[in-house]
Amino acid sequence: MADQQTIERIQQEVHTANQSKAYEEGKKESINDLKTIINLQKDRIANLERKVEKYKLGYDNLCILVNPSYDKNIFKEIMNS
Repeated sequence: MADQQTIERIQQEVHTANQSKAYEEGKKESINDLKTIINLQKDRIANLERKVEKYKLGYDNLCILVNPSYDKNIFKEIMNS
């Protein structure tokens, strides 16, 4: 009888250890997924920042064409206020 109880106890410990291992692997996988999402968002933000700079440059060029006395510094002050 004691042998049977020992076997059952060992089986339960193995089962618990396997559950714990699966949980930890799941956490690591979730963390890696979150890191991937963060990196993709950083790339997206960088792309948007490049587009904004490109459009600002295009706007500045357009303003200079339309109004040769256009002052870029005044425009920046207006945009930042």
